[in-house]
Amino acid sequence: MAFGRRNQMEIPKPPDVEKNVLSCEGDDCNGWMREEFASEDELCPLCGGSMKKEIRTLPEIDKNNNFYGR
Repeated sequence: MAFGRRNQMEIPKPPDVEKNVLSCEGDDCNGWMREEFASEDELCPLCGGSMKKEIRTLPEIDKNNNFYGR
């Protein structure tokens, strides 16, 4: 008998897309954010350093509710 074992639904993964991101130029900082969520000042929220534009392959998310599929 297996108590507590429920049928697990598989949650669909969002497709990966190439997105523009802003990445921190600081040597000791790994901060980055999607360009669509960045503020106008384009400063790193972690260290306050300058940011540069890059392209990364990331999962697609919905900007309005931050959860894919709902």
